[in-house]
Amino acid sequence: MVQPVYVFDSNKYSEEEQFSSFCKEISLGDIYILARAPGDQKRFNANVVGYDLGTLKVVVSQSEAFRFSPQPRLGRLPGFDFWLILLRLTGHATIDGPHGQMRYEGKRLEIRKAGVAQSGEVSANTTVGVYLPRNQFSGMEAVLDQLARNPNPDDGLHPLLSNYLSALVTVLPDAAQKEIFMIAETTISMIRSCISVRERGQLLQAPLTVARLEVAKRLISSNLTSSVDLTPETLSSKLNMSRRQLYKLFESEGGVEHYVRSRRLNACYESIIKAGHLRPSSAIAEEYGFHDAPTFSRQFRLQFGCSPSELKQFSKERLQETAFSRWLRKGLSSDLRDAGTDTLE
Repeated sequence: MVQPVYVFDSNKYSEEEQFSSFCKEISLGDIYILARAPGDQKRFNANVVGYDLGTLKVVVSQSEAFRFSPQPRLGRLPGFDFWLILLRLTGHATIDGPHGQMRYEGKRLEIRKAGVAQSGEVSANTTVGVYLPRNQFSGMEAVLDQLARNPNPDDGLHPLLSNYLSALVTVLPDAAQKEIFMIAETTISMIRSCISVRERGQLLQAPLTVARLEVAKRLISSNLTSSVDLTPETLSSKLNMSRRQLYKLFESEGGVEHYVRSRRLNACYESIIKAGHLRPSSAIAEEYGFHDAPTFSRQFRLQFGCSPSELKQFSKERLQETAFSRWLRKGLSSDLRDAGTDTLE
């Protein structure tokens, strides 16, 4: 029998602490502000259990109703890079969007992207969530990002996936430990098979392109420091492809220069939080190839919605790991630098 790896039970806390404990545990670094409806009683029943399915994380939660709204982006905990597929087994969620509200209930699936906070409300519910690490779905990034932006992703998801996730919740607690690998592989294959949306009229990337993109990404992620030249010329030479092929390969990522800059900024973000006030932000920026302070600060704010100094102060005052975020980090880290990829030095 498979035992949950993570468990949260609000009944372990006093009535006055139940809702605040729930908020602190699941908000992932305060990217959300959670609130109860006016007139709700002090008591808040919530239960969350998490299972490891290889690199996937499966969460089954039950809770009373609450509302949520986004905090500034600087509340994002570093190291997470995932999509989240949600299915409301009971109850519903109403999500605010640019074109009005979208209601998720029954077999309608919701897809979210890490670090993109939304606002809305959730009724009393039972929900299954599957966390998908980005490195497990190479070649599908643009499609999954599109579905996360789409207020009505039904067109891109086969209804069979809803039925599968409902069955998974029933089967998983009684499965034998030796069956976990098979269930994990089946779940990944099912998700891949049920995502049929096309990006700009094109089919999902071919397996060879996916493999080449993954090799290129790992090469970049292993060589983010300023001592390494990550120009298109250097990368195309190391990857044995032309510059034109390299540019084509990174089209879905916004271009190779954009991808390299974004990865280096992410590395700076994580290093600033980890270092706290022990290292100046300028030294961290220099380490990752940003030699002009005003340019670095401007690009940093554009990507994260805050300056390096604001992030440092915010992390000192409020950003805290919880048991839930530590468990998620074990399988959903965006750091590929220890993946054993060749270096360019």
